[in-house]
Amino acid sequence: MSNNLSYEDWKKELVKDNILSSWETPTPDKIRIQWTIGGQSGGNCWNGAEHSYATDAEPEPEFEALDKIFEKYWSEISYIKYKRFCAKHIETSEDTDTEYYGNYTNYAVKTVQLEKLYEFLCENNRFTKIPI
Repeated sequence: MSNNLSYEDWKKELVKDNILSSWETPTPDKIRIQWTIGGQSGGNCWNGAEHSYATDAEPEPEFEALDKIFEKYWSEISYIKYKRFCAKHIETSEDTDTEYYGNYTNYAVKTVQLEKLYEFLCENNRFTKIPI
């Protein structure tokens, strides 16, 4: 880990260390988790009676990418600072995937903008910010 990193170099390092997916082009600007919170299935194209089944909600997953970034760059962060970062910078939303025949899935989504995380780490002297 270098003490001086530009934002773009930092993202490349996250991809190199398999913290971020390299399939996102060129590198992602956010990290996110998504999980099912409900929906309906069972609709069909046959003219018979429709069978509607509620889609079970999944438990909220751990935000592993965020945890891995803190583990690498600031493993000794206090619980209070971590909670304050999360409260200020984790954006929460919902999304729906609408399918055929009345079927749909509802998702909860949590997102962190990587630039906000980078700025937070720089402000707390984890490394020195280098302009692009």
